[in-house]
Order: sequence, then structure tokens, then C-alpha cells
Amino acid sequence: MHKLYFFRNQITARVLVSPTFRMDSSILNQIGEHRPEVKIRGDHWVPFAVLTGIQSPEALAAIQKRVVKKVYDQPLGHYRLPLPQVKRNPFEPRPPRAEDPFALKPQKKGPTPRRDPLRTWEVPKEVSEKMRDLCRALIVSPEVAEEVEQSAAKGEQQYTLWFERDQYRHMVEENDDGLVWPDFVEYKKLALLRNRYPLVPGFDRKALRDMTPQQFAAAQKAQAEAERQTEAQTAGTST
Repeated sequence: MHKLYFFRNQITARVLVSPTFRMDSSILNQIGEHRPEVKIRGDHWVPFAVLTGIQSPEALAAIQKRVVKKVYDQPLGHYRLPLPQVKRNPFEPRPPRAEDPFALKPQKKGPTPRRDPLRTWEVPKEVSEKMRDLCRALIVSPEVAEEVEQSAAKGEQQYTLWFERDQYRHMVEENDDGLVWPDFVEYKKLALLRNRYPLVPGFDRKALRDMTPQQFAAAQKAQAEAERQTEAQTAGTST
């Protein structure tokens, strides 16, 4: 089973999309902040939504392609090296120095804007855009439609969306463009361990990383066996 993580930066509210919890620094090109010396700080990025239940890598690639719409080949301009400064002409007089070179220069500041304490919380812009892109991807992707039909025929579990906040789900349908989440998606509350690690199927709570397919299959088998033993004990107690 594959997953798709949506991470939100706690400082800048930028959004990154990754198929794994341990993000590679190369995905910073999604927001134009990729440079050789820049590494992702995991404590700055927190998942706010996780899509689970994806069975095939083709469906995962189709969703990710439509959600990550723009990838920057080059870093943004303000991250490039600055132009060299022009040397001062030695024949021009220097500007006059202040009387006290260590004196603090007065700074002209305007009135500090006060934040309204009654102002309601708003969904960040990039979070809103990514959730809308995800909704469109689930609706229009033929790979997703094919996988959903196969899962329904076998009676298997379909997609599940885990949201950190309910507003991330409802804001998609509150717009005027008519977007509605598809019926084959189930919604659950996303719980975060230590305010960072998602408690979703396929995530190892002890190792704090994604499980391999073999580990996930073994965990499901052990869970099914534990449920069967619990049911047997309950039936024996009732008789």
C-alpha cells in the first residue's frame, strides 16, 4: 500500500508533497528552495493530510503528477548568489563620518499594526490550493478510477484521507467552483505523535518511519490474528 503525505511548514506555511515520510531534500524544487547546501529540517515540516489506501504505483504517480503542478528547475532569484559589488573610486572623497561611530542611528518606524484578537483562523493559501488539486486529481485520474473499480469488485478497502483539521476538508466544498470530494474516499482524523509523526496505517510508531510492504503485510496479519483471538475469547466468555 502506498501513501501520499502533505507537509506544511510551521514557519512559512509552504507545502511539500512526498510519497514517504522521510523527505528527500530534492523535493524542495517544488517551491523553488532547492540548493546543494540546503537540507530539509524535519522539525519544521509537519504533515497536515495523508492519503492512504493507494494500491498501485501508477495511481500514486498519477495523483502526485496532478498535485505537484509546477517544479522549478532553477532556484528562485532571491536565493542566487548576489552580484559582485563595484569597488569604490579611490579618488572620490569618502562620505563624512558620524560623530560617534558606535552611536545607534535613529530608526523611523510607523505605528505597529495591532492584531485583532477576535480575528478567525484562516486556512493557509497553499494548503487550500493543494487540497483542491488533490480533489481534482482523485476525480479526473483514470488510474484512480480503474483502481477504485478493482477494489470495489474485490471488496477491499478504498482510499482514506487523514486530516489534521476538519477545515482542510470542508473548505474544498465551500468554494463556488462545484468541487466535491468523491464518494470512494473515507475521512478520518489525523493524530500526530509528538506533534509530528502521523499515526496512520503503514507507519511504524517505534521506528518512526514508513513500513516496507513486507512489514505492513506482517502487521496486518498479526492484527487480524489478534482480533480473531479476541473474538474467540469473547465468545467463550459469553457461553
